[in-house]
Parts: sequence; structure tokens; C-alpha cells
Amino acid sequence: MTPIELARALKRNMILADSAIPDGPDTYEDVTEFPSTSRKNVHFFGCERELSEEDVDRLSAFYRSEGVERFFFWLSPCAQLEEIKGWLTDRGMTAWEGTGYPTLLRRAERLPPHSTELSVRQVDAGEAQKYASEIAKIYSDPRFRPVFVETCGAPGQHHFLGLDGDRAVSAGILHVTDTLGALGWMAMAEDARGKGGQSALIVARVNLAVELGCEWVTGPTLYALESSLNNVQRKGFEIVYDREVHGFGI
Repeated sequence: MTPIELARALKRNMILADSAIPDGPDTYEDVTEFPSTSRKNVHFFGCERELSEEDVDRLSAFYRSEGVERFFFWLSPCAQLEEIKGWLTDRGMTAWEGTGYPTLLRRAERLPPHSTELSVRQVDAGEAQKYASEIAKIYSDPRFRPVFVETCGAPGQHHFLGLDGDRAVSAGILHVTDTLGALGWMAMAEDARGKGGQSALIVARVNLAVELGCEWVTGPTLYALESSLNNVQRKGFEIVYDREVHGFGI
């Protein structure tokens, strides 16, 4: 899978993931300081049609008409990448100088079990609701807290928990579109770190992707999350490309 093919597949995956959220993702708290926590984003996934400067102006005008002073453009590989970056720069948008956003990929091949002190398993909507208060504590980012419970059971969404006894201490979701599985929404309670739970969650979701007929599994993350990045790389994921972010008002 080439970088452009992966970017376009992730576009379909994001549409599926966002459509699973009741009333859309904008219903959740917006933390605009960082691109990864902002809901004011424009994503260019591989550019399936040729873009123009007018497209950039139209998107920018939409946010400005709503009084939004800070928003972000996320760029994935495409034939027009350098041209689009030039348009954004000409319009006063600045390249994000914080952490980078690597996109990783591996073949959908079964992984051996990873030793952990936790019990890692897939859960249904009823079980997610049962652990709702604990799941809310797992996600320190307020934007993420409702997503796990409210999307559990939606088409293409497969939810996993790591349990310490009968207490939920880690969580993660597998999104499946076509032949691509995407790992997302991974979080771990602070007191559960170092027990192998995150790696076990990676294994469980990769193996389910294999069972569901996926050919590839992707795992977007942040360089700032060094432990998470190392964990997915140890499971055979390789960095394919970095998403480039430009922002207005940063």
C-alpha cells in the first residue's frame, strides 16, 4: 500500500469513525490549543480530485464566518502537497512546530499473545455502559471521554478493554473499512502503566483485523507519545509518512 493509497483509505476510515458518534464529533469538548485535540480541522487525504486555491479560500472562509480564530489544515501525501503548502503559507498559515504525527502500517498478520497482568478482551455496548465511569477516568483528554461508550456497537467499530480484576484500566478501538483496520482511541489509566496492557491491546486488535479479512492495519500516533510509538513499532508497524499540519491563529 503506497502512502497515497493509505491516506485515501484513512479518509474512508475517518468518515466511518465520525459517523458512529451520535450527533457528530463536534458535540464533544473542543481543546483548540493543539491540532490533535482541536475539532476545527480540515483534512486532505490524498486529494482524490485536483484542488485549487479557491477550495482553500472556501474552507477558510467557512471557519472565519463562524468566528473561529484558530483552525488547522492536516496534509497527507498527494501529488499537490507542495503546492497546497504554498497556498497555505501565502494566506498566513503557519506550519505546526509542536509534535509530529506519524502514520504507521503493517500487514494484517496474526501476532503472538503479549504477556500482561491485565485481562484484555472485546466488549459489547452493554459492557461498555457497565464500565462507563471507569472508562471516563481512563481518558484524561476530555474530548475523548464519551466516545468509547457511545460508539460501542456501531458498524465497523470494535471496542476492547483491559481489566485489572473487575476494574477497567485501559481501552482501545479498532475501526475497519474495506481491507484496512485502524487502531485508535488508545488510553491507559496512570496506575495501570507498565503492566503490558497497551501492547496486549495492540495484539488483540491486530488479530481481530486479521479475522475480519483485513489486509493491512494502520496505527496513527504522535511522536510525543514515545511509549505508544515504541509499542506499535515493536509489533511490526513501520512509519509510512508524517501528516503535516498548518494552522491559522497559532
